[in-house]
Amino acid sequence: MAGSSGWLGIPKALGVVSPQQRESGLQRNKVALKPGRSLMDWIRLTHSSQDLAGTKGQIQDVTEEELRKHNKADDAWMVLKGKVFNVTPYMEFHPGGEEELMRGVGKDATDLFNSIHRWVNAESMLQKCLVGKYRPLSPVSRSGSSGHEGDKFRKPEPLGKGTSIAVKPKPRYDWSEDETTVSLVIHTTINNIRTEHVIIDLDETELLISVRLKQFTYQLHLVFLTIVVEFLAVTNVQVNIYRLLVKFCYCTVNAKQPRGTVEVVMVKEDPEIPWSDIGTPLTGHDSCTETQNKDIHYRVCELSQRTQLTHDCYLFTFSFPLGTRMWIPVGHHVHLKQNIKDMDIVRSYTPVLPSITDLESDETETNGESVTLMIKIYPEGVLTPQLKSLEIGDSVEVGDYTGDFDDKILSRYSHLALFAAGTGITPMIRLIQLSLKEGIHVQLMLFNKKEHDIVWRNNFDELARSCSRFEVTYVLSEPHDNWPGMRGRVRPHIIEKFLPTRDNIKLFMCICGPNPFTKTTMK
Repeated sequence: MAGSSGWLGIPKALGVVSPQQRESGLQRNKVALKPGRSLMDWIRLTHSSQDLAGTKGQIQDVTEEELRKHNKADDAWMVLKGKVFNVTPYMEFHPGGEEELMRGVGKDATDLFNSIHRWVNAESMLQKCLVGKYRPLSPVSRSGSSGHEGDKFRKPEPLGKGTSIAVKPKPRYDWSEDETTVSLVIHTTINNIRTEHVIIDLDETELLISVRLKQFTYQLHLVFLTIVVEFLAVTNVQVNIYRLLVKFCYCTVNAKQPRGTVEVVMVKEDPEIPWSDIGTPLTGHDSCTETQNKDIHYRVCELSQRTQLTHDCYLFTFSFPLGTRMWIPVGHHVHLKQNIKDMDIVRSYTPVLPSITDLESDETETNGESVTLMIKIYPEGVLTPQLKSLEIGDSVEVGDYTGDFDDKILSRYSHLALFAAGTGITPMIRLIQLSLKEGIHVQLMLFNKKEHDIVWRNNFDELARSCSRFEVTYVLSEPHDNWPGMRGRVRPHIIEKFLPTRDNIKLFMCICGPNPFTKTTMK
C-alpha cells in the first residue's frame, strides 16, 4: 500500500521484528513537508528555468576528492548509480526529510538508496540536478598511486556481532527440444523453490526469467534464434503435486524432479525447424546478484477491471502481457510507474485478492496473469488521480515484486492480531486469508475517521459470520451520533480490550498505517 509507513510484526515474547518494512526490513519514515514542497511542486520546479544542478548546463566528471567537498545541506552532492547529482534544491522536497537525505551526501549513496527504495527512478526525479559522471579514482601518479594512500591500505570494517554472510548460490541451466517445444531447465540446488519465486517475461523472441533464491536473484536473459509465440509451462519442486490448466500455460509441482529445479517450456512457431542453439545472451544473462541490487523490470499492463469500494478507494486489476507470468508472494508489493510531465513517478502497492470472503481462492487462480491492487485516491496526489482517470484497456507499467516477508513464520503461531488504519488494511488482506486457511484465529481492529471510510465492511462482516476464527472491530475517530461501535483513536485501553489474554496463546501481531498510528500502537 502506498502512503503508509509499512507494517510491524510483533511475536509475543519475542520482541520486535519487521516482516515487511518496504524493503529489506527497513521502515521508511516520512516527515511533514512545508507548504509548496509536494512532489507536484518539485515537478513544477524541474520545469522552470532554474539551474538546479548549479553547473550552468555543463556536464563534468567528478572525482571522489571533489565529491567529498560537497557534504553540507546547502552544498550537497551525492552519487547514485555512477552519476553525481546536486541534491541541495531537493532537500526540502524529500519525503524522508533533510536528516535522512544527508546520510548519502558527499559519497556514493547507491547502496543506501537501493536498500530503501531502489524501485524509484532517481535519474528521472533528479535529471535537472545532474552534475556529471562519477570518476572515483584521482589521476594516477607516476608511482601508480591513486592519490589516496589511506584508501590504498584501508582494512575492511569488521562484521558486527552475530552478522553472517549469505552464501551466494551457483545455479546452472540447460535446454532441450523436441519437434514442438523448447525447454529451459534451471538447477538452483535451493530447497523450497515455489512458483511464486519465478517471474517470466516472454516478448516474442526475448525471454527474461528471474528466480528468487533467498537474498539473491538468478536471471536468464536471451533473444531466441527462432520465434516463440506461445508460453506453455513453469515447473518447479515442492513436496506435493499441483497442476493448473489454462489456455497457454500450466503449472506443475513435481516432487520427482531434483530439488530446486525450475522448467520453462515454450512452443515453437515452426515445429519443422530444429534449433541448433538456444539463442543469444543479453545483458544480465546467467547471472546471480543480490536481490536488493537488481534493477526492477517493468512491463506494460492493461487495466482490465476497476471496482469502487468507498468514496475514495478502488480495486484495480491489471492484466499482464501474454508472455508474462508473475505470482506475487504474500506480504510483497509491486510497483506502478507512470510518466507524468516528463518524470517517471513510481509508487508501491501490496496486491490483494478480488474477494476477502472466498477462502477457497488463492493467488494462483489468475495463473500469474494479472494483479489486483487496492488504491486510495488522493485528489492532490501525483499518481492516484492519473490512475482514477484510466479507462478499461488503458495501460500502466507494473514492476517486479519486492519484499522479504516469509509466510512460513505463521506456522509458529495460533493467533494473529492485526491493527490497521484506513487502507493500511491492504497488506493484511492476503495474510488474513492465508492465516484462516492454516487454522489460525484472526482478530482485526480497523481504525478509520468516518463510517464511509471503512473498506470492505460488508465483506469483513460476512467473513466474521461465516468463519468462527475471524473477528473484526471497527473504531472511528469522527463517528456520527448514531454510530454503535467503538470511538476514539488508538489507545492502551482500546488495545487491552482487543488482545487475547490467555497464557497458552502463541500470538503474532501486525501493525500498518500512517507513521504516527504505527508509533502510537507500538507504544
